Amino acid sequence: MNAVALYITIYTFAAIGYVWYRYFFNFLSRQKKYKKNFPKDQNVSVIVPVYNEIPKLLKQSIESILRQTRNIELLVINDGSNRRTADILEQLQHAYKFSYVKFKKNMGKRVAMATGVKRASGDIIAFVDSDTVLKPNAIEELIKPFSNPKMGATTGNATVLNQGKWLGKLIAARYYYAFNVERRSMNYTGVVPVASGVLAAFRKSIILPKIESFLNQKFLGKVQQYGDDRHLTNLVLEQGYKVFYVDSAVALTHAPEKLFQLFKQQMRWRKSYIRETLYAAKFMWKISKMLTFDTLYTAYMTYNSIVMRLMAWAFIFLYPILILPYFIIVTIMAFVHNIALFVERGVKFGLQSILYAYLYELFVFWSLPAAILTLNNTEWGTR
Repeated sequence: MNAVALYITIYTFAAIGYVWYRYFFNFLSRQKKYKKNFPKDQNVSVIVPVYNEIPKLLKQSIESILRQTRNIELLVINDGSNRRTADILEQLQHAYKFSYVKFKKNMGKRVAMATGVKRASGDIIAFVDSDTVLKPNAIEELIKPFSNPKMGATTGNATVLNQGKWLGKLIAARYYYAFNVERRSMNYTGVVPVASGVLAAFRKSIILPKIESFLNQKFLGKVQQYGDDRHLTNLVLEQGYKVFYVDSAVALTHAPEKLFQLFKQQMRWRKSYIRETLYAAKFMWKISKMLTFDTLYTAYMTYNSIVMRLMAWAFIFLYPILILPYFIIVTIMAFVHNIALFVERGVKFGLQSILYAYLYELFVFWSLPAAILTLNNTEWGTR
């Protein structure tokens, strides 16, 4: 067996093992639920940073937060948005009387988040993206795990709001796997590596002392903007607190509707993954064997996937007939990878995950090497 064949064999077994590792801990984690309500005498603040949002969507988002079954303090931070966004925010503030801060110019999402944290009165701080609509009990469910004093952060269950078109349907399948398989599998030891910015909650006493570090994070000599959710999660994990995924805290978020928007979003997420994996390497081995194993295993699969795909497409370029067996393999692996979607959501939804796998191979995957090549570019990319 030559070196290339050996490499492919090792990667193949590692890929299959990775899938079943996820499902094994996903099964164990399903028994971990927090049913006890968070004490009503402790306050909850919800912070919504806003920048140039679609007015109709923004109105839906704010009103869904105000209709929560749990009493909350709402703080909306207008990060120097255009007139159209500012007008709808001022109308909503006049109607509902929530706390409203308006920046004269765009300061960046982290500054908006930090401003909200400093002004919030709640013991628990929840962040909601301005393009996200919450189910009525989302906040009440999201904060239940904080009945455990070691709980530092929680993250909700994000699904796609705009599933009317083909791209939204495919992204919905990807989100389902990301949250209900990947994140849930890490509940077993309470070390979910990212509390998604779509809907996440943090214990204020943990993040407030770290807020300046959060604001001034540097990577490759530049102050960082993107990846705020991953870095804030790392700051919690670094202190030895738990991070938990709550599947009953449902948030419907607006997904990209065009391929170039999806590519830019994925590039931004990949950059933050690379940066925060390096950050986590400083402390993960001290706090959790599970987190260390998961981080290293995921990194191995991620970076070796570049080598594998470059090799595969090089062979296909030289021998075009190989494209058919290649996509047969992609189909089989996608089915194994997403078997939970077929079982839990039905054949139609499962098939969406197969189609997403094709989109990933042909288009989305290339956001990873693009992210590596543009790591020093800190622009947000989708606004």
